[in-house]
Amino acid sequence: MKKIDHLDSFTLSVFVELYEQKSGTAAAAKLAITQSKVSRTLTSLRHIFENELFIRQQHGMKPNHLADRLYPLAKTLVANYQSLAHTMEITVAENKAVNIAAQGNFHNIIFDCLNQVTIGEGSPFSFELHTITSDFQKKLVNGVFDYCISINPAQADGITRYEIGEIGRYFLVAKKGHPIFNSKITLENILKYKVAISNYALDEQKMPRIDKIAYQKKLPITVALKISDLKLLLDYLELGDCVGLVAGSVFLHTLQERPELEFLDITELSTNLFSETSTYKELKYYLQANDSSDHILALKLAEKLREHFSYDNQ
Repeated sequence: MKKIDHLDSFTLSVFVELYEQKSGTAAAAKLAITQSKVSRTLTSLRHIFENELFIRQQHGMKPNHLADRLYPLAKTLVANYQSLAHTMEITVAENKAVNIAAQGNFHNIIFDCLNQVTIGEGSPFSFELHTITSDFQKKLVNGVFDYCISINPAQADGITRYEIGEIGRYFLVAKKGHPIFNSKITLENILKYKVAISNYALDEQKMPRIDKIAYQKKLPITVALKISDLKLLLDYLELGDCVGLVAGSVFLHTLQERPELEFLDITELSTNLFSETSTYKELKYYLQANDSSDHILALKLAEKLREHFSYDNQ
């Protein structure tokens, strides 16, 4: 009986089906294999146990006494193999990498929220974090990304949106001692200098809002830099005489950590200017999820992101 413990799952499955079906043809059909494979496996079993196991009859095959004894154990082993295979399939599915896209400025926030979401989970999550690009909506629809954090994204079939927070505050940023901070903060005075812009809404803002406002008011404007990476934007401002425009309360801590820079809250000025445009729409952050992604994970992640943005907007 010990010999049966050393048989592989395929051989055991053939034996069990032969015993239950009493036919090589029926066993092959049930296992979706050829009859020749069933015959070769039966020959191997007879060699291993040095016993015929099945007696050929006019219609099918009849198990002998040894086969009757082997069957219960073989059946149990096959069931165990199948259970193990099912568990492995679930594990592989659960460990499939989850792809999330966001601007680099949000990566630390996402890491923190993901860590909170996955604490205490029964199985590990595997995440791949991507820097968002202008074609993120297309990649999200096509399933390249599972989730994405964006600002005022367009509606799309197969995508669920979860509102997670408002932009909140707007900041004027420049290197310490910049003359802009000694003058009255107006749009006209800001535009006397070259402007560096945080490109926060890649899909919606074909032209930055500040450009649109300047155009409507017939004010000259020079955009020296438009970039989605806040760190690089701030590095750039430290090196020259440009002024920077940064949107998002969530970045206040980042600005406070740059001793070479000064910043000023210009939320009231920005809101008033934006509201004068005919296409004004309040900017909000959204977690977008491909409908084939994990719905529960999306809800948990959205909840943690809301907590984070709510705290930063206080």
